[in-house]
Amino acid sequence: MANTEILNTKRLAESLGRHQQFVTAMKRAGYAFKYGRMTTREHALEWLANNTDFIATHFLAPLKDGSPLKP
Repeated sequence: MANTEILNTKRLAESLGRHQQFVTAMKRAGYAFKYGRMTTREHALEWLANNTDFIATHFLAPLKDGSPLKP
């Protein structure tokens, strides 16, 4: 059995090589952390593999001036 590290949002983002907002967008798109506020990199990668149509900018708030995020 592999040694699977339990990660919070910040550590998950680092392990994926992404910004924390990317993980926030994943959660808004339906990704549920495996252990409440903690999850594993493998679990997140499995979700991403099963949700190939996920686009982070579709789940982030618009800019403060009201303009939408650019894809």
